[in-house]
Amino acid sequence: MAMIERCYGISTGLGYLVGAGGSGFTEELDQIVEEAAHKLYEMYGVKITIRFNTDRKSGGAFVLDGKLSDNVGITAALHNSKLLQMSNEEKMRLTDDKWEVYRRDLDTIVISTCLSADFLKAPSPYVCLNKEFRDVDNLEEAIHWLREGTNEKLRDYIKKLR
Repeated sequence: MAMIERCYGISTGLGYLVGAGGSGFTEELDQIVEEAAHKLYEMYGVKITIRFNTDRKSGGAFVLDGKLSDNVGITAALHNSKLLQMSNEEKMRLTDDKWEVYRRDLDTIVISTCLSADFLKAPSPYVCLNKEFRDVDNLEEAIHWLREGTNEKLRDYIKKLR
C-alpha cells in the first residue's frame, strides 16, 4: 500500500547518517515539504519519503524506490534573499563576518524539482551531473513541470514501483 513516510537518516556505512533532520527548521519549510509529498502521492500513487538534511534547513519529498530515492522529488530550502540576488563576484567579495550574517538570516524559501536527467523530455540547462534541479515559484509549478517536462521512462519507472 502506498504511503508517505518521514526519513530519519540514511546510513552511509561510514558510521554516520545523512538526511537525518526529520523535520524542517521552520514550520513553514516543513509544511511546504509535507504538501509536496501529498501532491507527489496524488500524482503517482506510490510511496513517498520526506527527508531533511541534518541541519534541517533544506529537505524534500521524493518517490521512494528502495535505493537513494532521489530520482523524482520536490525540494525546499531556506535561503537569504539578498544573497540570492547577488552576483558571484559580489559574493566573492564578502568578508567572513558578512557571509555569516547572510547565512544566519534565512528569510525566504526556494522550491525546486529534483529529477533524474534520464526522465527529461528534452535537454535542460539545469542538469548537474545526472540530476536536474529546477527552481520554481510554487508547488503547482513543480507538479506541472514533473507532469509536462518528463518522458515515458519516468512513467515506466513509476509503473514498476506500483
